[in-house]
Amino acid sequence: MRIERSTSIEELAASGLDKTLEAYLGSLEQCHFFQSPQFLEFIHPIKGYNPVLFIARSTDGSILGSLLAVHQRDGGMVKSWMSRRMIVWGGPMGDPQAASALISAMLKEAQSKAIYVEFRNYFDMEPYRKAFLDHGFTFNPHLNFLLPLGTEEEAMKRMSGNRRRQIRSSVSAGAEYGEARSDEEVRELYDLLADLYRTKVGKPLPSFELFKRFHTSPSGKVFVVRFNGKVIGGSAGPVYQGRIIYQWYVCGDNSIKGVHASVLATWAQIEHGVRNGFEMFDFMGGGKPGQGYGVHEFKARFGGDEVAFGRYEKILDRKLYHLGVQGLRMVHQLNRIKTRTS
Repeated sequence: MRIERSTSIEELAASGLDKTLEAYLGSLEQCHFFQSPQFLEFIHPIKGYNPVLFIARSTDGSILGSLLAVHQRDGGMVKSWMSRRMIVWGGPMGDPQAASALISAMLKEAQSKAIYVEFRNYFDMEPYRKAFLDHGFTFNPHLNFLLPLGTEEEAMKRMSGNRRRQIRSSVSAGAEYGEARSDEEVRELYDLLADLYRTKVGKPLPSFELFKRFHTSPSGKVFVVRFNGKVIGGSAGPVYQGRIIYQWYVCGDNSIKGVHASVLATWAQIEHGVRNGFEMFDFMGGGKPGQGYGVHEFKARFGGDEVAFGRYEKILDRKLYHLGVQGLRMVHQLNRIKTRTS
């Protein structure tokens, strides 16, 4: 078995494996956007994201599996250094016997370049469990919601009655929703998200480039909620092969009487998926079990199936990891204080 490495769609094409990998992944039941050549191409231009794709091949050249990981960092100078991590969404793919070699190659790549590595599981990773444990990873419980998409009537029936009323009341109050019409609307949504992440979420928000990419790339969609000509909410995420639509980000100003902007932003994505024949809406996370997580309750009421695929994590530099966690907590507390006093 040998492992081959590509850091861009151009490198992958030059290797002659782009079409072969596409066909291989398409044959797998768990094939999804974040392990596809489309994601490699989508994320490569975004500042702070550096993808690397590993492909396991047999002695006869056939593909046995693949793993697409992304080096991430935020900001500049010290913040950039302290936020170095490697994230894998939903991998590895393919033969569990190839997983150990793929994970080993990824860890070698991450060494000295990342403080920790995290696999965010989007399907049942039990076949790969031994490979993760053998490489020193720790399993952490984490939830998600997957919403099967059928007809619009079926989607509505899956929701709680309160969610259906909120959608109707928001539209009756004058709110509108749909795909973003311009970069300016995407910017308005981004400003709302930036405020939310600064004051409540306490985590870094990627640059505006990512959201512009959602708007301009065929692999992404941005939806906004408008009220009196102003963007008051929205959602953004990838779309994959006309099958899956993902909610990577969502927010809304819910202070307007009768308007539930976050609910309408989520419904905009679901409705788009239903009307365009998508099979699944992936909420991309639902918090930790028993956490009493507000976002968990928000997502649960749309009627998706709760799954607990969890995450695998390996800390490569424990001292810097804990220092970074403390620093992020302090920045979040300072931002909350500034918000209260402004």
